[in-house]
Amino acid sequence: MSLRVSRTRFSGYFPFSIEKLDSLNEFVASRCNFSGLLPSSLGNLRRLVYLDLSNNTLTGSIPASLETLTQLSYLLLDNNHFSGYIPPSLGNLTQLTTLSLASNQLTGAIPSSLGNLTQLTELDLSGNDFDGHIPSSIGDLNQLITLSLPMNQLTGPIPSSLGNLSKLTALDLSSNNLHSSIPESISNLTNLEYLYLNNNSLSGKVNFQMFQKFQNLLVLYLSGNKLELLFEETRFLNATATFPNLMTLGLGSCNITEFPRFLRYQENLRWLDLAENGMHGQVPKWMWNVSTENLTVMNISHNYFLSGFDQPPVVLSWSGLQLLDLSSNMIQGSPLIPSPSIEYYLISNNKLSGKLLPLICNLTSLNYLDLSDNKLSGMLPQCLGNFSDNLGVLDLGNNSFEGHLPQTYTRNLTMFDASDNKLQGTLPRSLANCVMLKFLVLSIVKQ
Repeated sequence: MSLRVSRTRFSGYFPFSIEKLDSLNEFVASRCNFSGLLPSSLGNLRRLVYLDLSNNTLTGSIPASLETLTQLSYLLLDNNHFSGYIPPSLGNLTQLTTLSLASNQLTGAIPSSLGNLTQLTELDLSGNDFDGHIPSSIGDLNQLITLSLPMNQLTGPIPSSLGNLSKLTALDLSSNNLHSSIPESISNLTNLEYLYLNNNSLSGKVNFQMFQKFQNLLVLYLSGNKLELLFEETRFLNATATFPNLMTLGLGSCNITEFPRFLRYQENLRWLDLAENGMHGQVPKWMWNVSTENLTVMNISHNYFLSGFDQPPVVLSWSGLQLLDLSSNMIQGSPLIPSPSIEYYLISNNKLSGKLLPLICNLTSLNYLDLSDNKLSGMLPQCLGNFSDNLGVLDLGNNSFEGHLPQTYTRNLTMFDASDNKLQGTLPRSLANCVMLKFLVLSIVKQ
């Protein structure tokens, strides 16, 4: 018998009388408004194969009585307000293929007994407050396809036993407190398509060639650690043409000193993060041909030693670029002009000089423009205040602009900073029409 009440208007406490439906083998009550405790009487529904109570507001602990549901294949309790520990007895549900407890308020250590669930293909414990080490017994789940443990407080090293999960296509350990280095055994996961290890405290030297084995890899995110990536260029360059075609690449804060040359063969990149490295010199000219039709986000900020660009085009070649962050480097010359698709353009805290080209006003999709803390000079283009209906932030502070402020502004402007320049004249009356304006900074105007 099956009972499905998803997306209905049922609300209130979960009925304790549920135990009377002892013939149920499928119970789906996701996206309702059930609240309160989950009754232990649920453990009497011993024929259940599928239990989905996700996306409610259930509270309290997960009842240990669920251990009696030994026929369960799917247990979905994600997106509730459960708290307390995972009952170790859930390790008795050896028929489970999917276990999702994501986005709750669960605490404590992940019980090693979950390693008994050898039929699992999906384990999602993300978005809780688990601490302690990742149990090495997770490496016994040799049917796993997806392992998702991000946004917890997990510590310790990545267990080398995870290298046994040969069927794994998605591994997400991001946003924890994991330390030590990336175990060599991870290179055994040759079916990986998604690998997120970002925002931990991983350290040590990692040979980048290990990721070349993942020929199906689409996402590689290592940013926000203390790793030192090693590129053995003499051997690596011969194979760069066969490196996986990635969609997302995050190598921020990985102690990289120059642009990795394998990027020149990447055609499908949408997201590229190379921020907070030690890259120096100029952005090589071959970068202008990397993923020209697909790149939407490029972040090379906070490298501090990047000085400019080798033969840049007048308008950057990435036709779909939406975010370009070049801030906190030592870039000289005039500001680059992205394609009209750009929404966020940050190039603050550099050494830009000269006039701001009127071409900047072709960026009609722009939400955020930050040119602050440079050496830009000359008159501001009069179109600068209203060239984009979406413009919310316009930061021109700490430059050497002179003359008058633009006379018209988009109504959606929330922040306008023109401080520390050489501007003069009266404040434009049209700023009174900016009903969304929260910050207007005109202080310490240079004379």
